[in-house]
Amino acid sequence: MEIKELKRRRAFRDKKAETCYQNFEALIAELNSRNLSHDTVQFINEKIELINTSNDDKTLRKNTRTVKHQIIKHIEKKHKIVPKNYYRSTWLALGMTTFGIPFGVGIGTSMNNMAFISIGIPIGMMVGIAIGTAKDKQAEKKGLQLSFKMSS
Repeated sequence: MEIKELKRRRAFRDKKAETCYQNFEALIAELNSRNLSHDTVQFINEKIELINTSNDDKTLRKNTRTVKHQIIKHIEKKHKIVPKNYYRSTWLALGMTTFGIPFGVGIGTSMNNMAFISIGIPIGMMVGIAIGTAKDKQAEKKGLQLSFKMSS
């Protein structure tokens, strides 16, 4: 089973909608080159149908952004395939909250000044970026990384 084609759009009034749509086209083209399961292709086709039925630029942009994130989450769960820098972006936030804030609280408590809590946030951010980058490289080595780069 193959992934459906996106409906060709003549002109966009909204430049953001056009950029979002082109980004989505790139994702679909990349996924077409992958060997995906029948269920995943069916899921993607259902989502493409939603995009193809969108008429105005505002709903098209909203639907495209939503569907793109849904497809990426589905593919990550089912096939462990992710876009470039996926883990880095995810682990950046996790590093700040999981490592940085507790580290900052520890420093603030030991110095008896909670203003030092902010020191831990960039440290946690660096730890998160390091972990995420390592996971991205690991996914690339295994061939589980798309050449598609995620954008909003």
